[in-house]
Order: sequence, then C-alpha cells, then structure tokens
Amino acid sequence: MEDTRVFQDTFGGDPRKCFLAVYDGHHGRWAAEMAATEFHHAMLMEMEKFDSDTRITTPHDQVRQKQNPEK
Repeated sequence: MEDTRVFQDTFGGDPRKCFLAVYDGHHGRWAAEMAATEFHHAMLMEMEKFDSDTRITTPHDQVRQKQNPEK
C-alpha cells in the first residue's frame, strides 16, 4: 500500500483546529510521503498570514519560517 496519512490535533496551536489528510500514492510511495511530510507545514505557514489564532508550533515549522520569512 502506498497511501500515507497525517493527523495533527491542535493544528497551529489552536485547539479548535486539527489537520487530517490521506495522500494517495498513485505516483509512488515517494510522492505520498513527501506530501504527508510537507503539505501541512506549508498550509500552516499560509494560514498564519491570515488567521491571528494560528501560529507556527513545531520546530520543523519554525525552521521553514526562518528560511522563508515573508512577514
């Protein structure tokens, strides 16, 4: 099976939000694993720009924010 999944409770430090995703490995396991590793971090960075309740919470997110400072 090449599918992967992600569940992150209290997404972006907001207890009212969570992130749930299932990624289909249609283009192989690498594509599904890359999406499962990176997509929710990219989404969190975009959400933080528009939602004051959202904040970067994990060390991985903080590193990515420093690499791409757009604020």
